Formats: sequence, C-alpha cells, structure tokens
Amino acid sequence: MCKLGGLIGAYNGENVVNNSGKGTMIENCNSNGRVINNSRFLSRDNTYIGGLIGYYVQGNNRYSISNLYSEAIVRSKSPGNIGGLIGGSIGNVNNSYTNTLIEVDAINDEVSIGGLIGLCIDNRGSEPTIQNSYSNGNIIVRTVNMPLYLGGLIGQSTVMNPSLNQARMKTILKNSFFQL
Repeated sequence: MCKLGGLIGAYNGENVVNNSGKGTMIENCNSNGRVINNSRFLSRDNTYIGGLIGYYVQGNNRYSISNLYSEAIVRSKSPGNIGGLIGGSIGNVNNSYTNTLIEVDAINDEVSIGGLIGLCIDNRGSEPTIQNSYSNGNIIVRTVNMPLYLGGLIGQSTVMNPSLNQARMKTILKNSFFQL
C-alpha cells in the first residue's frame, strides 16, 4: 500500500475528533516540491499519490479541507490514483488549486489521473463537493496499456458501497475549472 503526498500521506477524519466533537481542519497549506514514486510493483487499488495529500477521508467531522495549493512535480511509475493536489479523496475540497506537472509512465494496470484529484469517491451518499477550485499545469502520460481515466480537474469520480439510495449519490462541482 502506498499513500504518498507532499505534505500528508493519508488523513482519515473518521478517526480524528477533538473535545468539541469537530474534527481536525486542514487549511491554508501548500506544497512546492517533488513527489516521486519510482516503484513499478504497486497495485492500482492501494496507490494514492498527490502533490499535497495522498489519500483524504473527510469522515464524520464537519470540516472540509480548504485553501490548499500545490505547485509540486508529481511522478509515478506505478498504476494508481494520482492527483496534482490529492491522489484519492472522500470529502469536500474548497478554494484550492494546483499548478503542477504530473508525469506517469510504464503503467500496466488501470490509472486515474487528475490535475486536482486523481480519484474522487462518493462513499455511502457523502456527495463530495469540489468548490471554487481549479487546476493549471501539464499532465504527461507515457505507455499506458490498461484503462486510463484522465481529467484536467478530476481523473475519475466513482461511487463506493452503492447499496444505498443510488439516485442520491454524486460528486458536486461548483465554480471549478481546468485552465490550459
């Protein structure tokens, strides 16, 4: 398993609660460096690589992550979920942006690559909202032999545990864009 980020590898808000009943906030953070995965032996389902956060779960706390910025170079030689800001996200993202270079090569398994978020997950009707956020930069992909999900903002949006009311499950985008 690989959860690799320029600032945080993995954040699980389901397990973080302070005395007020609210979770820990992640806000006003930035990353300006390199996040590099040179391993070719990781599986897609267990690999999350982001310029700032590898894997983010908002959980039951009341906070979204906000005011984040990544100007990182993100490189991977493994399949996985790769984003300029967040590799895999189950939660809300507000007022965040990236100006990143993402390079992926020699992939022989499914890969999701997004300028902002690689894989955005709606877990049990959480309806994650990506609001007032944007992505700017370059995504370079070489030698992908399996399905590729590529987006300037979000690589792939999916539903996890779809046994609940599926009509209610979605990812909501508000005032967000990809700039060439």
